[in-house]
Formats: sequence, C-alpha cells, structure tokens
Amino acid sequence: MATIINTMKVFEALASAIAAEGIDRIFAVIGDANQEIIVELCEKHGLKFVHTHHETAAVGMADGYARLSGKIGLAATTQGPGYTNATTSLVSARLHRSPVLMLAGHASLRDPYNPQGMLDQHAMAKLTTGATVKIDHANNVDYCLGEAFRQLKANKGPFVLNMPQDVLHAVLPDEKWTYRPITRRRSCSARGRRTLPKLPRFWPTPNDRLFFVGLAPPKARPSPRFANWPNISARQWQPHSMRQVFALSTRFISVSAAA
Repeated sequence: MATIINTMKVFEALASAIAAEGIDRIFAVIGDANQEIIVELCEKHGLKFVHTHHETAAVGMADGYARLSGKIGLAATTQGPGYTNATTSLVSARLHRSPVLMLAGHASLRDPYNPQGMLDQHAMAKLTTGATVKIDHANNVDYCLGEAFRQLKANKGPFVLNMPQDVLHAVLPDEKWTYRPITRRRSCSARGRRTLPKLPRFWPTPNDRLFFVGLAPPKARPSPRFANWPNISARQWQPHSMRQVFALSTRFISVSAAA
C-alpha cells in the first residue's frame, strides 16, 4: 500500500491560515512574486479578488475596508517596486492603527543577483509599519503567522509579511500540519455601572485608595456616588483626547478597558 506524504507548500499553508481567520477578500496588484498565493486564496478558499491599478490603492482600499468593516484588511504586492509603491498607504494605515495584513512578494533568497532583491524590504517595513517578519524558512511559518495575527487582533496597526519566492514553494516539514487560529486575549475588566457599588469590597482598610483606569468622554467627571465613599478625592488626567484616567492614589484596578 502506497504511503501518502503531505506535500503542502508554504504558500498553501499561508492561504489556509488566512482563510481560517475569516478574511474574505484581497486587494492586490498581481505579479510574479505574489501570483501563486493570490490564486490559492481565490480559487481554493473563495476569497474575492479586487484588482487595483496601483499598489498604493491596494493597501489604501484594504485600510478603508478594515476601518469600515472591523475586519482584517488584506492586500498583496509583488517584489521591489511593487512593494515601494505601497509605502505611503502603509504609513497612513499605521497612523490609524488599522488591522491591515500586506502579503509582500520578495525576491528569492537563493538569487542574490536579482536587482529587485537589492531593496531591503524588511528594513523598509520596520520604518513604515514597525511590525514585520520575513519567512526565511518553511520551519518558521507558525511563528510568522502568530506574530502577524497577534499584532492585527490587538489593533496595533498594519503588518507586513515578506514572502521570498523560493521559500513559498518549499514543502512544510510537518506532514500533519494544520493551522491553529490565534485568538485575541480577553480582557479581565468589569463593565457597566453595576460594577461601581461592588468596588469597596476590594479595600482591606478605609485608608486605601484606588486608581480607576478606562475610557470616558473628554468632559466626563467622576460619578456623584463617589461622594459617599470614605477617603476619596477624585482627579482627572487626560493623556489622549479619548482616554480618561481617574486617579484616586496608589492602588490600580481596571474598571473598564477599551473595546
């Protein structure tokens, strides 16, 4: 009886992971360094392909889609000039902390004479997004996917996944490889007004004070019910236009967290 050997390649694994994360469309300019993964995503996993006329538009559209839908925006560019064309939109996405995943085609690592490989895409990605990895071996697929979706699900901004052509066609060493989706860490915060009357039970003595950390409108003030609590003087600190911190002295309890 013949033994069936798993011959899943890196680009097939990446496409499987992207589909498993619920991404349903890709904005891209197709080229020689990204065509395999785009075809895999659209033909096998059913993603909608939105063909743009320029890489700036591809990343910009993924950025807009992410902001309006709340989902991860997916874009793809080819190597060299295709990548550099997307930098302006990447910076814009970073300023808005948009969850945009850019699949960046990359020159083969085994082809040092490729003039498009002279561009250090990894260094440029660090300058534009501050978050990037390069898949330099089939063994680090899980690590790269984990870094990408951890960044995106925490709403820290865009992420660039550099994909050398020769590595994309490498066979995964694990014959039983399957993707395990990265889930967003849940907040342990309490929410709602009903939480406030229960907070005094955290105080071991009447002299202890608390910090309340969370979100509130810019002109918000502490609740009048604080007046009935002993030894509390509330102050506000506004480090950002949409963030308020009620400082009540030396202990820290997170009453609410950003959604």
